[in-house]
Amino acid sequence: MTVGMSLSETIATGVIAGIISGLFSGAGTALLVEAYKANLARKARYYKFQYDLYNKLWNSLYDLQQSGSKLWLLANLENLRNFGDQLVKTQDMVSRNALLIEGDHYNKLQELIHNFWEFNFGKAKLIDLRENPQSYAQVDNRNIETTIRDNEKAKRRYEKLLSDIAKSFRNQIKSP
Repeated sequence: MTVGMSLSETIATGVIAGIISGLFSGAGTALLVEAYKANLARKARYYKFQYDLYNKLWNSLYDLQQSGSKLWLLANLENLRNFGDQLVKTQDMVSRNALLIEGDHYNKLQELIHNFWEFNFGKAKLIDLRENPQSYAQVDNRNIETTIRDNEKAKRRYEKLLSDIAKSFRNQIKSP
């Protein structure tokens, strides 16, 4: 069985190769069958790399979500730094592997990363508002409440996008 192919795909490949062999005779048939097999092997290799990447990418997104949850629960510099570090790692992983990420997935990931950066900025602003109120001309509870609401909206957006991406990744992994 070829790597990355199911049993039914392998059987179908053999049947198709047999049909092609029956339709043609001689050296041309052998070349056609070999070209077909080489193409299947190339696709199987691509899907294997993509499968591995999607798993690693999902793990990075999960770590980012967990970091975001910690930052949501406790907005402090340590959690902000950890979240920012994970965000940079995830963004780098997406950029470095753009060739193996389906176009629609790549666009959703870019949107997701943008939302994570908005959340990061909002949390940094909230921490700064709380720790350095003298830096702002008029800090009152409304500024803090507005920042918290904006952060919550960003968090809901990235959670929705993560859910959509998870469904999309599952579909991609199930059917190459």
